[in-house]
Amino acid sequence: MITEGEKACDAARTLLLSAVVITSPNGSKSAAKSDWSMLRGRDVVIWPDADAAGFSYARAVARLVREAGATSVAVAMPPAGVTSGWDAADALAES
Repeated sequence: MITEGEKACDAARTLLLSAVVITSPNGSKSAAKSDWSMLRGRDVVIWPDADAAGFSYARAVARLVREAGATSVAVAMPPAGVTSGWDAADALAES
């Protein structure tokens, strides 16, 4: 699983104990600066923040991960009605 940001990454690791959760460094606009090659041959799920920047990040990461050779890529859409910016850290706080 790929999240947008370290706080969301840490939260997703707590929520999804059997999943490997990573993020790219330096924020949502730096996805292209990351090396995604370690995801070659893997199934990938992207958990974006619930805002325009998060959805843009998810689209960029999906493209980059596919180019790196991921077997499959899916984007986990936030639940309906969440506040703008809602992410895995919010999901953890609500659990």
